Parts: sequence; C-alpha cells; structure tokens
Amino acid sequence: MRISDLISLHTKLIPSDTIYFSERIREFCKRPYPGHPNGCPNYNKNPYCPPKSPYRADILKKYSIFRLVWVSFDFETYMKRFRVKHPDWTLRQLANPLYWQNAVKRILKEYIKTFQYDELLGAGSGFLNAQSLESAGINVFVTLKRNKIPYEIRPKKQIIMVALLMSKKRYGERLLKHARRKGFISIGDFSNNDGAGNKFCLWCGKIITNRRHRYCSDDCFKKFYGEWYSLFSWDSIRDRIMEKDKYTCLKCGRRLNPFQLEVHHLIPKCRGGEDLDWNLVTLCKKCHNEETRKLLREMADERRKILPAGQKTLTTFMGVAK
Repeated sequence: MRISDLISLHTKLIPSDTIYFSERIREFCKRPYPGHPNGCPNYNKNPYCPPKSPYRADILKKYSIFRLVWVSFDFETYMKRFRVKHPDWTLRQLANPLYWQNAVKRILKEYIKTFQYDELLGAGSGFLNAQSLESAGINVFVTLKRNKIPYEIRPKKQIIMVALLMSKKRYGERLLKHARRKGFISIGDFSNNDGAGNKFCLWCGKIITNRRHRYCSDDCFKKFYGEWYSLFSWDSIRDRIMEKDKYTCLKCGRRLNPFQLEVHHLIPKCRGGEDLDWNLVTLCKKCHNEETRKLLREMADERRKILPAGQKTLTTFMGVAK
C-alpha cells in the first residue's frame, strides 16, 4: 500500500484577516497526552518550540501574500487496508503516526518546493527548518474554518497536514526575478501547474477556475507581461548592461553615449549563448564590429574543415546546408 495513492494536494491564497492568532495556542504544548504526562518533550528544548520560538503575529505586517498549502490524507481507507495486513492490531496501533506521518510530510515538502515564498510556518516544529503554525501562535482550526477548508478535530476519515507560505511580493514578481537568475527567457518557460492537476495564475497565484490557461484575468496578463518585458526584453536588457558597465567600452575603455555603444554576447547566440547578464558586455561600435568580423572568420574556417576536398562552399536549399 502506497501512502501517495491516498493523498490529494491543495493550495489557496488567503486574506491576512483570516489568520487567527492566540497566545493560548502555545500553551497546548504543555498539556498531557498518552505517553507524555508532562506534555510535549520538546517544550523549552527545541529552538522551534515554545517558549524559545517567538510569537509571530508580526507576519501580518511583514508580509502581504499568504498561501495555505495542505495535503489531505484518506485516513479511513488507510485504516481499512492496514487492518487487512495486521488483523490482530488494536485501533491505536493501526493509527500510530510512525507508519504514515513521515511519508505524508515528505509529499507535502515536495509540493511546497513548487512555490515561491519568503518564509513558511510548517506542519510541525522543524518542518523545513521552520516553526510550526501552533508554535507561532496560530489557531489552525479557526484559520481553516474561516477559509472554508473542511477538517476533523479528531480525524476518522481525512487527516489534514497544512503549512503557511508567506511572501512580500506578488507571486509573479517573485517568479520573474527567480527566473532571471535561473536564465529562463521565454514566457513559455514558466510552468503554472501545481503538481496536483490545478493551474494557477502566473501573476497573482490564484487557482484558475475558468477556461484560461496562464492568467485568471486580463488584468493579471497585462501586469505579468509588463513585468516580464521590463526584465527580459532586449531593450531593457541592453539598457541594464550599459548602465552596469557605466556606458564604457570594456575593450578600448572609451566612455560614450548609448547610441554609440553595442551590447556584445561573449558566447555568441549562434553557439548557444543567451541574453544573461554574465554573457553580455558593453562595446563601442568599432570594437563590436571587430569582434563580429573575428567570429565570422572563425565560422568560415570551421566550415572549410568539414567540406569535401575540392568543394569551396556548402550546397544549400532554402538557406539550409545539405
């Protein structure tokens, strides 16, 4: 029996006023439960647990975008299948988290990696090296209820494991800046599939419920495309590189006006070079022409080496060499 077959993945952008904070939630760690009469053994020991971990009501002012990410585990089906395998076990033995919890957390971690965020509060203290929602003072049940997410307090059918992702900027702004560092250029390079069969808007991050493919509205399309153009269009790249090089030719050292300069690819585009900052330098038109002629001579020499003896040029049809 694979745990992954019993899990469904979900995500939802939520308003900040639906996140319910209470200092009393942090006191739950001291309450006794089976096998632990003094409460959680990590209390006052683990840096991600109270009282060492801070009360985090500050996130409501620090961040503007909040996303709940959760997995729904079909606990009822799991128990039925597990009982067939272990018919003599008690209900407590069958429900022991040691047999399913780590697998569910691992799937949630992989799902979270598909999103861009600044900080998270996890499903349990130390989850992805972060505080848990409860140790931060968030009442998870009230927060889920306010966002109309079904749950069971003492689960018999479905177990919900949830994390909260927080960002200072819109999803699209973070995505584009991350893409610029990774070298993505075309809008087609951006995937908006969340791994659970849903598509989310590339700008605002909301799940797309209409027949659109990449944006939930025309407004989001205009904002995403405008941000993309400012980062990836050749005009904006050219201006950025020249400003970085202080409008100075890096070969002859002359400082000139922008219309007297060119942006040069260190690795030519015909050889796989891309419009990335590390591959672009500022040259004056004279130096740029010299570099271009040098490249053309090298390419001509390379062609001659592959020609059959006695043939001077490549035979072409419609501009394609045979």
